[in-house]
Amino acid sequence: MDMIASCPLPDKNIYVFGPYRLAPNRQLLSRNGLPVRLGGRALDILIRLVQRAGEIISKNELIAFVWPNTFVHEDNLKVNVSALRRALGAGAASAYIATIAGRGYRFVAPVTIEPTEHASSSWPASAYAQTLPKAPLTIGRDGDISRIAGRLAGARCVTIVGSGGIGKTSVAIAVGHRVRNYSDGVLFVDLSTVGDPQNAPAAIAAALDAEQNSFREIIDCLKGRNVLLIFDGCEHLLPTMTTIADHLLDALPMLSLLATSREPLRARSELVHRLPTLETPWTKPDITAREALDFGAVQLFIARAQEHGFYVLDDRDAPLVSSICRRLDGIPLAINLAASKVRVFGIPTLAAMLGQRFLLINGERTAPMRQQTLFSTLDWSYRLLSDAEAALFRILAVFAGVFHLQDAVVMAEIAELDASQTIDALERLTQRSIVCAEYRGGALNYRLLETTREYATKQLADVGEQDRAVKHHARHILSPFKRPTEDCMA
Repeated sequence: MDMIASCPLPDKNIYVFGPYRLAPNRQLLSRNGLPVRLGGRALDILIRLVQRAGEIISKNELIAFVWPNTFVHEDNLKVNVSALRRALGAGAASAYIATIAGRGYRFVAPVTIEPTEHASSSWPASAYAQTLPKAPLTIGRDGDISRIAGRLAGARCVTIVGSGGIGKTSVAIAVGHRVRNYSDGVLFVDLSTVGDPQNAPAAIAAALDAEQNSFREIIDCLKGRNVLLIFDGCEHLLPTMTTIADHLLDALPMLSLLATSREPLRARSELVHRLPTLETPWTKPDITAREALDFGAVQLFIARAQEHGFYVLDDRDAPLVSSICRRLDGIPLAINLAASKVRVFGIPTLAAMLGQRFLLINGERTAPMRQQTLFSTLDWSYRLLSDAEAALFRILAVFAGVFHLQDAVVMAEIAELDASQTIDALERLTQRSIVCAEYRGGALNYRLLETTREYATKQLADVGEQDRAVKHHARHILSPFKRPTEDCMA
C-alpha cells in the first residue's frame, strides 16, 4: 500500500472534518459512521491533503506521493481530485478542497485530530517498520502486476514463480503497493537470508516484531487482522514454507499470502503465476529506435543506462541494443547488469563483450548477495539441486537450442542416469524454473535460457565432463545417418 510505504510508521490518528472521519492507517473514510466508497488513488490524495490541512500542496508532490516511481500525466491527478470532490458531496465539495491556480491544492475545511490508543501487544506499533520496501521500477510488468493483484482478490495464496534474476521480488513488492483491500496492511518477509528452514518462523516473527519466535506468537500477532503477508525467496526453505503457509491460512481466515519462489510452494490453496521474461524485439537488422522501444526489455535497458549517465537510443544503436536484450533472454537482472556498463564501454563494445561472459561475474554491490551478479543468482539455484539434477543440468549445456525428452535421456547416459531418473530430474529442473518447457506444434520442447546455458557450460568444464559430453552429443546427432548405412552393409 502506498501509504504504508511512504511513512516509516503508520498514521494512527483519526482526522475529523464536517461529518467525515478519516483513518489513514485503515485506509478508511466514513460519513456519519458509514463507509464512503472511494478509489485508492483518490483516498491517498485526500490523506495527504488532510494531513497537511491549510497548506498548499503542489501537483508534483501529490503525483509523487500517489504514484511513486511511476510516470503519470497530470490529467490523472485532476481526474482523481474530481472523483474525490464528488465523493465528498457535490454541493459542499468546495468547502473541503480548493484549487490554487498554477500551484496545486489545499484542504480548507477545519480539521480536528483524535489520536487513537496505542496498538495492543498482539500487534506491536513497530510492526510496519519492517514491511514493504520502497516501490521498485517495474518496466514491462504492468500486466503481470495487475493479474497477480486480481488473483489475490479471489484466492488467499498466490506464488510468483520464475527463474533467478527474472524480477519476482520487484513484482511482489509492486503488487503489495497496488492492492488496496487489506485494511491492516501489507507485511514483507525477506527469507533469502535464512539458511536453515528451522529458522523460518523466527524470520517471520522478527518481521512482525513479535516478542517471541514461536509459531503460536505469529498466530497471535496476526489473529483478526486483514493482512497480506509477502514471503520473498522461499525456494531453499521448501517444504517448511509449505507447512507454514498451510497452517497460517487454516488458522487465520482474514490472512492472504503472496510468495516468491523458483518453484511452487505446493500449498493446498495455492495459485501459481509463472513470471515470463521481458518481451524482446524480433530479429530485424534495420529495426528503428521507435520500434525497439515497444518492447519491455529495451525499455528497461534504456532506463537503467540513463541512471548511469545520459543516453538516448537512436536508430544506429537500436539493432545492437535489441540484440543485447535477446542475447540476455529478456532477464531483468542481466539487462540491469549490461545497461550499467554502457557509460564505460558503449553499445558496440558491450555487444561484442557479451560473448566473453563478463556479465556472469560483474554486478551491483548494493543488491542482495544472491542478486549481485548473474553468476551468483544461477549459483544459488545450482546449489539447491540434488546430485542427479545437477549432473543432468550440466549435460544439458550441449544443446544450443530446443531439445526433447528422448534427447535428454540419451545424453544422461554418460551420467549413469536411467530413463526414469532422467525424467524425474528433468521434471524437477523444469519446476525449479531452470529448464524452460514449452509446447510447439503439439510437442513438448525444452531449452535452457542462453545465460543459464553459459553457466551450465562452465560447470560442465569445471568437473571435467565437457569433452565427453560433446562427443556423446555428436554421436547422438549422427546416429540417424549411420543406421541406414549399417543396415545396407548387413
